[in-house]
Amino acid sequence: MVKKKVKEDWLFEWSNPKIKQQIKLLLGREDFLNEVNLLRKKWKPLISKRDDLQRIFDKENKKLLKKYKTYFPSSLSKEEKGRIFTPLHKQFEILEDDEFNKDIIRLCKRYKIYPIGIWRHTLLFFIVEKSLIPPYLGFGNGIFYGDGSLDIHKQKPYDLNFAIEIRENKETKELELFIQIFDNTSLGDVKKYWKVIELYRDRLKAMKGIKKRYYPLKNLSVAQKLAELDKIEKSDWVKQEKIYGEIGDLDFGKKEKKRKNKIKQIRYQYKKRLKS
Repeated sequence: MVKKKVKEDWLFEWSNPKIKQQIKLLLGREDFLNEVNLLRKKWKPLISKRDDLQRIFDKENKKLLKKYKTYFPSSLSKEEKGRIFTPLHKQFEILEDDEFNKDIIRLCKRYKIYPIGIWRHTLLFFIVEKSLIPPYLGFGNGIFYGDGSLDIHKQKPYDLNFAIEIRENKETKELELFIQIFDNTSLGDVKKYWKVIELYRDRLKAMKGIKKRYYPLKNLSVAQKLAELDKIEKSDWVKQEKIYGEIGDLDFGKKEKKRKNKIKQIRYQYKKRLKS
């Protein structure tokens, strides 16, 4: 079998080098390609049904392009949206067959293609479309589902070299943020997409209804000492001196004001943390 050459298109230019390497290795494995071909034969009836709907979708798109000179204009009527997107929704429904997806998951496990939750959609696309592109666009990206995931998926590339998700902790039953790393995950991979992790962290806070800011604990020792002094000392001036030492004569006013504001800020930040 002749090894298929990978087309270096714009998707590959955007992708993580490790993901590009993984795709090239997969396309260079005859056993992997043979298994994919077997799945295509096995699921040919399902793929044919999907192809029929794709032709309808493409036909409606051509009409749309001819009428508006652009795809998916904002002025689409409800009837036009129904004609265009109904076959698209039906395609996803057909391809989300449980047994078909179990075969794809088995393929992911056999060739250690992780994270499965993301690569499953990519291999689904490969089996159906015969094109193995980086897991960046394609199925499962939230664009057509209207489930609130569009914004986060627009900002989250699918070629992360680690997995990230919000799920329930089995023991505490609380929602938590989980990050799964793999054999070739590096610190650089995590640093590169730290903004993605922050997006998920903020999303988790929103889901839990958490609106409090996070304050670093660099002033914890000062806050603890201040809490002790609050119980035995009334004068803020004495508290300042016991925490920061004597103020001296140089720039007395500026230093005193700065210390006063700092103590006020620390007291506010740690009020609930140190409440007995």
